[in-house]
Amino acid sequence: MSEEYENDFSDPDFLAVVAHDLLDEIHSTNFPQDYSSSKDARAKVLRRQQVAVLDSIANLCVYQERGQVVAIAAALHPGNTAIFVAENGGAIGNTVVDHLDEMFTKLKTIREALPQGEPVHSFVAIPQSPFEAALVDLDGVILRFSWAKFRRRLVKDRRLANFTLVVRDIVRTPAVERDNLPTEQRQLLAELQESSYLDHKELVHVAVDLGNLSRILNLGPNDRTVLGLRVLLVKISLFYEGVCKRKEIFAAWNAYLESRTPQTVKKQPDTLRWLQKVVSIREDAQRVARLATSDTLAGILRGVEIIAVPTQLDPKTIIKMNEKTIQGVLNAAQYDLKKEGGKTTAEYLEKLAATAGASRPDEEKLECASDQPRPVHCECALLAALHGLPLIPYIGTSKPSCGFCCMYFEAYRAVTKSTLGT
Repeated sequence: MSEEYENDFSDPDFLAVVAHDLLDEIHSTNFPQDYSSSKDARAKVLRRQQVAVLDSIANLCVYQERGQVVAIAAALHPGNTAIFVAENGGAIGNTVVDHLDEMFTKLKTIREALPQGEPVHSFVAIPQSPFEAALVDLDGVILRFSWAKFRRRLVKDRRLANFTLVVRDIVRTPAVERDNLPTEQRQLLAELQESSYLDHKELVHVAVDLGNLSRILNLGPNDRTVLGLRVLLVKISLFYEGVCKRKEIFAAWNAYLESRTPQTVKKQPDTLRWLQKVVSIREDAQRVARLATSDTLAGILRGVEIIAVPTQLDPKTIIKMNEKTIQGVLNAAQYDLKKEGGKTTAEYLEKLAATAGASRPDEEKLECASDQPRPVHCECALLAALHGLPLIPYIGTSKPSCGFCCMYFEAYRAVTKSTLGT
C-alpha cells in the first residue's frame, strides 16, 4: 500500500469514515427540542409521554448481548396504529417482530382488565386480580426476552466486581489504617468512609442484591428466576433513586475506583450511570405499561400492526487511510484532535480502524484499509421509508443517534419544516 492516497479529500466515503467517530463524540442526542408545535399544554405533555414510550419500546426490543440497535416509529391512523421497527444490519428478523406482537398483546390484556378508579403502580409479587396478573405477565415477557443483554450490562467491564470492591473497601478497614494505599487513594477512601451520603449497611445490602442478581441471571429465565429478578430490581431501583439525590459523592467514588483498578477500568468510571443502566429495564417496562393504564396513551393500542423495515447496506468500497491523510482532513477542518479529543492522530487511526473493521497491512506506516459495507442506521432507514406518513414526530432508538444521523435529521427538518427527531 502506498504512502500517498489520491482523491481522498473528494471522496465522501473517506471523509465520512474519518469524521464518524468525531461526530459521535460531539453529538450524544439528536438535537433535543420541543417535539410539539402545539401551544396546548396538554398536547405537549402527551407528546413528551409518546417520545418516552417510543424510546422505551426500542430499548426493550434489544436482546443480543452486543452490537444490536433498534429503532421504533409509530403512525397513528383513524382506528389503528402502525408500529414500524428497524434494526442495524439489514433485514430485521422475526424475533423482534414477534416480541413486539407479544408485548402489545399483553398491553391490550392489561387495558381490558384495568380496574375502576386509580390503577395500582406499586410492585406486585403475587397477583391478586386479572389486572395484576397481566402486569406480571408483561414483566415476564420483557425480562425473558432481554435476559442476555441484561446480564451483559450488569457485568460488562467488571463493573459489578468493581462496585463490590469499593463497597468492601468502604465498610472494612478505616482509611487511616490502610498504609498499603498511596496517599491520594487513602484520602479518597477516607472521604467515602466519612461521607454522610453513604449508609454502610445500605451499601452492603445493595452489593449483596447485585451479586444475587448476577447469580440469578446466570441460571437462565424460568418462573422462579423471573420472580427473583423482579424483586431484586425493585430493591436496587430504590437504592438508585436514593443515591441520585446525593450524587455528589460519586465523583470521589469514581476517582477512587479509577485509581484502585487502573488495569481493569477501560474508560473513566461512572458508577451512577452503570446503576441507571441496571435498573433501566424496570423503568422502561413501567413506561410501556402506561400505554395500557393511561387514558391519554391508550389510543395507541387500537388495531396495532407491526411492520418491519429493512435497512440497506452500502456497496463495498475500499477506504484507505493513514496518519498523513487523516491529519490532512483534520487540518482542513481546523480541528485540533489533541485539544478537542485528547488523542494523537495515530491513536485516532487505531480507533477508526477498529470502528471500520479495517485490516492493518503495515503497522509501521500506520496504514489501514476497510472494504466493509457500511449500513444505513436504523433510524435513518425509518426516516427514508416513512416520509409522508402521519407519524408521531419522533423515532425511538435503543442507542443515541450518531453524529451523521443527527445531521441527516437536521437537514430533513430544515427541508420539510417538521419537528421529527430521535
